[in-house]
Amino acid sequence: MDTNDVKSIIAYNASSIPVLFEMCRIAKIAETVNDMVEWKSDNSKISPGFLIEVLVVTIMHRRQPLWKIEEYWSKQKLEFMLEGSGITVEQLNDDAFARALDKLQTVNMKELVSRICLNMLKAESCQEFCV
Repeated sequence: MDTNDVKSIIAYNASSIPVLFEMCRIAKIAETVNDMVEWKSDNSKISPGFLIEVLVVTIMHRRQPLWKIEEYWSKQKLEFMLEGSGITVEQLNDDAFARALDKLQTVNMKELVSRICLNMLKAESCQEFCV
């Protein structure tokens, strides 16, 4: 490796955030929520499932209280994780999260949690426990 190549490396201190996002993706949280709630993809800039996934990561990353999340994520250097998605940190605002949570009102939460748990079991090859 050339020393000039080393100078172009950008380091991020993302802590556990990438791991938490990957766990949510393995569990298919966004996909499951999007399948269970009513929403129109052509009407929404961000899917409710993605917003719930971000909210789960926020909670798991020990963010307290759960407001001004946009400000919180802007300090976490989330831009590199959103790269290529067309989503900006500014879109992760409290109103967007409130609308996503409102959509969960109509969902059977036991079924939602069961589906997500089943996704995790399948991902971990624990199919002998799956019915």
